[in-house]
Order: sequence, then structure tokens, then C-alpha cells
Amino acid sequence: AIFSWVLNNYWTTNFLASQEGELKWTYQVSSLPDPSNAPAKRFGMGNRIPFLSRVFPASSKPDSNFLPRSFFATTRNNLALISARPSSDGKGIILQMRETTGKNDSIPVDDLSLSSDDISRAMKAMSVSEVNVLEKPIRLLWQRGAVAAGKYHPVWIRFNPYETKFLFIGL
Repeated sequence: AIFSWVLNNYWTTNFLASQEGELKWTYQVSSLPDPSNAPAKRFGMGNRIPFLSRVFPASSKPDSNFLPRSFFATTRNNLALISARPSSDGKGIILQMRETTGKNDSIPVDDLSLSSDDISRAMKAMSVSEVNVLEKPIRLLWQRGAVAAGKYHPVWIRFNPYETKFLFIGL
């Protein structure tokens, strides 16, 4: 048996022991063959914060294809995208990412050897920097044009166990 007691009117308070309006709760229960934190995190995040979808208008050109791109695959690593929002100056996007399993992990910013998209290609970024919570730059990780200048090397963002980082994606 599973019991859920979502309201408590046991304690004496200075307000009514009743609640007006509609109340709604949802529950998700699953049994997973893998008891580790990574699948549980994916299940929990998927139910708590489902991925957003967006409808794109039809193309004005006949027979044109829109190819969606994503740098973030939850099966590749144990990183969670906590939030994505426009930067305060309006010149980019701030990503808050966290490692969730207690193991070192990384995500690609720019790596030509990958068959999948990385941050630079998926977001058509001009630059990627690590910033603090106030959006103050900590260090520049990647800038478009380094390949042309002969300075190319793969760029990956490394995360220590349970580390949270804020990234500025310059557009």
C-alpha cells in the first residue's frame, strides 16, 4: 500500500484548517533495473522539469528541411541543465549546468572529431565563457575564428563531482 498525506491540519494555527480552490498533485512511480543515481536523476528531472518543445512555422521554401540541433544528450553524460535564460545584457544565453552523480564529467564546446553537435555548432555561438552567478567572466573557453588563426584544439568543459557551472554563450 502507498499512502500520501499532502495536507496537515493537526497543528493549531491562526488560519482556517481548510483550503479553498482547486488542489492538484501528481505522482510518478517507476522501477528501474539500475539502482544508481544517474537513471533516477533522469527520471526525476524528466518528470519535474520536462523538456520544452517549440513549434516552428512552415518554411516559405518548398521541399526545405529544418534540422533541429542539440548539444545536450542526457545519455552521453551525467550533467543536468538546470536553467537556460537570456543574459542580462541581451547578447547571449546563460546556461546553468550541474554534475549529478559524483563523478568527473565533461561536455564539448568545440570538437571537430564528434559526429554529434557540440555547443558551438548547435547554438551558432560566437564565444563560450565560464561566468559566475552574477554573469561576471571567469575565463574565456572558446572563440569563433581560432581555427582560422591556426590555434584549433578541441575544447571541452570539465566538471568535478557535484560541481555547478554557469556558461555564457555569446551569440
